[in-house]
Amino acid sequence: MFESIVSSVLQRILTKYVEGLNSQSMQIGMWSGDVCLRNLSIKAQALDVTDIPLSLRAGIIGELSLKIPWSSLGSSPIMVKLKDVVVILKPRHIEEWSEEEARERDRLAKQAKIAKAERIKLEMQSKKEGSADAQEEDSFASSLLASLIDNVQVDISNIHIRYEDNHKGVPYSAGLTMESCTALSTNSKFEVTSVRDDLSTIFKLVSLTNLAMYWNPNDKPLEFSSPADMLRVMQQLILRRHSVSSPKHLYVVEPVNGNMKVRMRKKKHWDMKQPRLDVSLHFEQIALSLHDRQWMQCIHLSDWAAGHPARAKYCKFRPNNKPMRTSEERWKFLCRALKSEVVKKQQRFTFNHVLQRRKDRLRYISLYKERLVNQTVSSEIDDIEARLDVDSIMYFRGLAEVAVKREGLKPKESSWMSLMWTAPASTTSQMTKETRELEKEVEFSEKDKELFYKLIGYNPDDGSDSLTSAPPEYVHIRACGSLDALTFSLSAENKAGEVEKLAEATATGLQFQCNVHKKNWIQVEGTLMDVEVRDLVTPRTRFPKVLSLRKSAEDQKLCDKFRDQIPEALRANPPFLSVRVSINPPPKSDSQRPVDTSIGIRMRSLDVVLNMPWIERIAKIMSKPFSDAKDLDQAAIDQLMSLKDVTLIQVDYLLDNHSVVAVNLDVLAPRIIVPESVSDQHSPLLVADLGQAEMRSQVREQTRGTPLHDKPVEDWHEQLYDKFVLQMKNLELRVLSDQTQLNARTNAPALLEKFCVNVALGMLISKPTATLPKIRVSGYLPSLRFNVSASAVRNLLRIVTRLGDSPTPPQSMIDSLPAETRERMGILTKDDEAPEQKRTDGDSASRAKARSGPKSSSASSSSSSSSSSSS
Repeated sequence: MFESIVSSVLQRILTKYVEGLNSQSMQIGMWSGDVCLRNLSIKAQALDVTDIPLSLRAGIIGELSLKIPWSSLGSSPIMVKLKDVVVILKPRHIEEWSEEEARERDRLAKQAKIAKAERIKLEMQSKKEGSADAQEEDSFASSLLASLIDNVQVDISNIHIRYEDNHKGVPYSAGLTMESCTALSTNSKFEVTSVRDDLSTIFKLVSLTNLAMYWNPNDKPLEFSSPADMLRVMQQLILRRHSVSSPKHLYVVEPVNGNMKVRMRKKKHWDMKQPRLDVSLHFEQIALSLHDRQWMQCIHLSDWAAGHPARAKYCKFRPNNKPMRTSEERWKFLCRALKSEVVKKQQRFTFNHVLQRRKDRLRYISLYKERLVNQTVSSEIDDIEARLDVDSIMYFRGLAEVAVKREGLKPKESSWMSLMWTAPASTTSQMTKETRELEKEVEFSEKDKELFYKLIGYNPDDGSDSLTSAPPEYVHIRACGSLDALTFSLSAENKAGEVEKLAEATATGLQFQCNVHKKNWIQVEGTLMDVEVRDLVTPRTRFPKVLSLRKSAEDQKLCDKFRDQIPEALRANPPFLSVRVSINPPPKSDSQRPVDTSIGIRMRSLDVVLNMPWIERIAKIMSKPFSDAKDLDQAAIDQLMSLKDVTLIQVDYLLDNHSVVAVNLDVLAPRIIVPESVSDQHSPLLVADLGQAEMRSQVREQTRGTPLHDKPVEDWHEQLYDKFVLQMKNLELRVLSDQTQLNARTNAPALLEKFCVNVALGMLISKPTATLPKIRVSGYLPSLRFNVSASAVRNLLRIVTRLGDSPTPPQSMIDSLPAETRERMGILTKDDEAPEQKRTDGDSASRAKARSGPKSSSASSSSSSSSSSSS
């Protein structure tokens, strides 16, 4: 009985995507419990009916085997093996466009939207009518999932998916390779064995080996003479652990190794100490790297893929589906495309369209009622759905369901086989026909159903597996993960044509945990121990770390403030970043307004060094070329916003459906260091300490569902804003004359003494209008105190000058300065004496006299300025 089901379903799925399938041998092997299919060619049309702008050049499945112990189902594992899967993809060009394929893609997309809408409607009905059916469905799904995890073992190896294209005549390739991925049953210590020491819990170990992604900027398309030759060539490009030589790839994602440990309880009752499903992931290191040529080719590919929907939509108006080369062809194409859009909009208001829609509505309701009551199959319903949009289809289905209830008819329950059959179908009637044909081939009796329930451990009369009696704090699903190190490196070609690394970023100690509770309450917590960014290209730099963790006395104060929220193991060395997100949390009290999302962020301080030549070089590499006209179109659309006023009905709707977000942000803001020269220890530097930032959200006092008709316009305008309060403390700006003073304690007055700023932010929850801006900002600055001196101004000017495009000021400004000032600032012209060895002792004495003169005046300027600049 089960042999026929698996054989029919597997055969129907494989025949849609592969060639060379021997149905008779597969059926014989299925009855014996051992099916092995080799050298299956993937059909060239496998991707034609999808929205992916790619086509298949070649594809082979080396081996697909399935071992099912029919005589000992439930006690012996089912082995699934997939080996040697190689696929080569290429871009789908305009010449390959087909009107029939486009029509089929639109039909599949519409069916997917309808199926999604039906699932949402069923979920809402189950919540509304009660939880009995939902509990039964959840119990069946959990039993089926537990049975699959317990009995199925998977072995996937030698996977290689490659994409070939060219950019400006230069060929390139990108691909994904994987050596192996296995999912095996283990004991409680996660050791692969056939003997289990705990029969009440399922233990599964998923191992991933050498998963990598490469991008070769200058790589010609592969050449092969036969499918066997292609399989051999593609396998040689897969990295393996014990191989003598490794393939020559430029990896974007270096080979990744990791594992996932799964624990799942079989017991029917809930336990506060242990979740029903516990998943733990661990990766040692994930290394990412990017080359400048890889980035440019990636931008080209993303722009081309983003423009594919528009090309596919208007491709039918091109002359013979070929590129347009003359202006006449382009004008004709434009007129045909615009005419189609105008005609489509105008047809909706014609009498014939309204009459046809009425006929479709009445006929569709009648056919859908017959389908609900008698499960009848009609191709006419597909023809009507082809003319309607998704909203109209769902509206007509709702009318048919209401009519069935009003007439007292009882809808026929969906067959058990229709729930199991999930093969893709392009139309509603086709799905029903395939289900009917499968039911005719395989007779599934009540006895067979009871046997299947017994195999998966499901009892429809037992409701003890329900979570209704569990408290809200019970964790149903827990997923946690850890990553030891995450690195990212950026490289580029220098003037000599050599590849050199520019920067390397490292994040260590990443951990996260996700808990799923009842009623869609989800808690996510994550920590990051350390982060740093290194400058690898600037010679003789004294700041090799342009971004690093800063240890200050404020760290301990922040840790003491949130000591209860930090795990005990991390209190000695608190993490750099801690994030806590709660979705749909239960209210703490009945009077409190429910919050949809709660976000809490804690962060320690950083040191950020602004090395402008290094930053400009990286920005030049990462900047996207402005070559696509869609950027101009989007900019124009953003400017042409609607000026329609928001009505009270729209306000009530927005307030009832808008998500309420509670933000709790406590951050030790970074310290920004701007040196005049990163290689000179005695050069001045500007230090901007951004202090500490606290951000809190203000939940609107207006409760949901309360009418606003009696409120003045200003009040309900205020209700349209999410409000946040940002308080920044201990901001300070200093100019240091020497880099050795950076971390040293000094009593010298700061250029801008410590101050506080209070800022109120408002984010509009609707579209902006002439009277409602998108963002509102207001601030309050209690006081601001400056301490100005000549030396500080001189050093500040030197630093600001270095931040410009050129390392020196304009020549006209330099020439206008006195010679002594140019000497003091270290700037020499052609008329000045440049060689230091030719300077006389008299010149040195005059420079010393010139330097000693302004010192006294700068000190007096500092004292008078600091006393008069307080406010």
